[in-house]
Amino acid sequence: MVALVERMLELNKRRGVAPPSRRQGQQDAGATELDREIAATDGEIDDLVYELYGITDEERKVIGAA
Repeated sequence: MVALVERMLELNKRRGVAPPSRRQGQQDAGATELDREIAATDGEIDDLVYELYGITDEERKVIGAA
């Protein structure tokens, strides 16, 4: 978990402060790839947290809809 959080912090440093939706102009291929890496790492963290708390698939759907 710690390694994933550290990776997320590093990826966000590389991306910069503004989220992708607030960047001006079109994203280059590097930014798009970086955003995919961030999303994948975020998903891995979510999976670990859900597992840690024993969240069921049905509960995950409810959380995702919130």
